Amino acid sequence: MNNRRVPTQARSRERVLRILDAAAHEFAELGFEAATTEGIAARAGTSVGSIYQFFPNKHALFDAIGSRYLEEVRMLFEAMTTKEALKADWGDLLDGAIDAFAALHKHSVGFRAVWLNLQLSRGFLEEGEALNAEIAERTEAIFAQQSGGMGKAKRKLVASVVVETVSAMLLFSARSKEPFASQILEEAKVLVRRYVEPYIKAPKRHR
Repeated sequence: MNNRRVPTQARSRERVLRILDAAAHEFAELGFEAATTEGIAARAGTSVGSIYQFFPNKHALFDAIGSRYLEEVRMLFEAMTTKEALKADWGDLLDGAIDAFAALHKHSVGFRAVWLNLQLSRGFLEEGEALNAEIAERTEAIFAQQSGGMGKAKRKLVASVVVETVSAMLLFSARSKEPFASQILEEAKVLVRRYVEPYIKAPKRHR
């Protein structure tokens, strides 16, 4: 997806971030077709030439915004699955994950930019599917510690169902209005908890 020059100097990297932030706002507010490089440059406080120095066209900008959003998702998942975080009750962990990703969708301009113009990038959809598969693989490893007597193939299936279900419910909520959007998230928590519960081993009791 990233058909662009990669900045090496701190000043250039900072300029690229400003350009991406500006483009995300333009795409989210105006739509991809109506957004212009002139408008993006003005919002970023730079020149159109500076944009073309790093991005050959609007599609390259859109792809970079999509990749940055997916990296936000990856970093959020990593933050929620540290050794310390995994000491929490598994149900609370699931609920917290749904809340955290919903908050990301609410506050991430990059997500709104991509979501409103999703038809533009098959590459983003493919990267998103690959990231879901990566998250499912890591979720399977977590289940390996939490589940009792479940083989690897079954754990992989359950982890994939959980990740894809949560992803779909988050998008369903994102395109809905309040209070229905929040109600969807609460029902998603119930749905995933009840699905996972039979596969999680009961905590050991001390004799």
